[in-house]
Amino acid sequence: MSSNEQKLLIETARDFIEKDLIPIYDKIEKNGIDSDLISKLAENGYIGANLPESEGGVGLDDASYILLLEEFSKYVPSIALFIFIQNNIAIPLLKLSENKEIALNFIEEIIKGKIHASIALEDLTNYKRSDLRIYEDNRIIKGNKEYVLNSNANILLSLSDNGENLVYLKSSYLNKIEYRRLGFRALSFSKVLIDAKLDENPVLITRKASNILSNLYEESGAYIASIALGMSKEAINKAKEYSKKREAFGKLLHEFQPISFAISQIEVELEALENYLDKIVSIKDKSRYTGIKILTCEFSRKVAKLSLQVHGGYGYFEDFKVERIYRDSMALSILFSNFIKDRVLLSKYLIDPKSAEY
Repeated sequence: MSSNEQKLLIETARDFIEKDLIPIYDKIEKNGIDSDLISKLAENGYIGANLPESEGGVGLDDASYILLLEEFSKYVPSIALFIFIQNNIAIPLLKLSENKEIALNFIEEIIKGKIHASIALEDLTNYKRSDLRIYEDNRIIKGNKEYVLNSNANILLSLSDNGENLVYLKSSYLNKIEYRRLGFRALSFSKVLIDAKLDENPVLITRKASNILSNLYEESGAYIASIALGMSKEAINKAKEYSKKREAFGKLLHEFQPISFAISQIEVELEALENYLDKIVSIKDKSRYTGIKILTCEFSRKVAKLSLQVHGGYGYFEDFKVERIYRDSMALSILFSNFIKDRVLLSKYLIDPKSAEY
């Protein structure tokens, strides 16, 4: 897309966010993302945004899609993460399915907002793999999954049999034990107990499914980075605006050097990270996606903490929205990273393929 087209895309997204999301965001955080809101996201083309037009999507290029995610994450991070899960995990997994007819039908329903998917983060990050197995003799799928994000979805896409297969599980076969959530509270987060009929829950991929999911995880780094940068922008903007209004000892906060220096440095670092992300996306250097994810997730935590400190005690009040950014920035790092795996990948790319071996 041209720069003018990207500008129009962001203006349209901001208008949607201001009119349809911000007024009800407290309700969304409390009660979750309901079917009406999912339908609105689908109608506006945000689900399937980066899918080619020939396949029913909008056809955004990576650079434009990243700007879109960043804009949503400034104001409604939970919605940005929901869009990411559908566009960058669920739909790509379905596209790679061996059962093309079933998969294409599911993709069409996701794009139209009729269904939405959840994913077990233990499958995505390879941090842990719970026991879920297919029993062909009894025609059942049985076991459990930890850390299922967006667990109130209609379906769960899950690895089974030690990562060999990918199965499609309907929500009616899932018994959920919901966790208390730190951040992204609009998205349910659960442990799931599974006892499903194989004939009603198709197997989508029947060989080395974990490798496919690992590749998606690695490629997702740039999109997670855009969400982190969006939250960072909003956090520093809130700190900057508050420092121009709040007085202490007869002076505005921004008149104190430690505060103005810290905010100014963050602004420079933010611009540098944005430029780096733009560069690696424009040249499609996916080998560096993990690196930008590590940098931006750490950065978003730092910026959110600074904003909280600038606001002082008021930063902990929900009305100021700073505590929400702080929670979400912490959660993003926890949910979408594997400390060892990410750094091993980075070492192999930037030093040598044998780097970081035990």
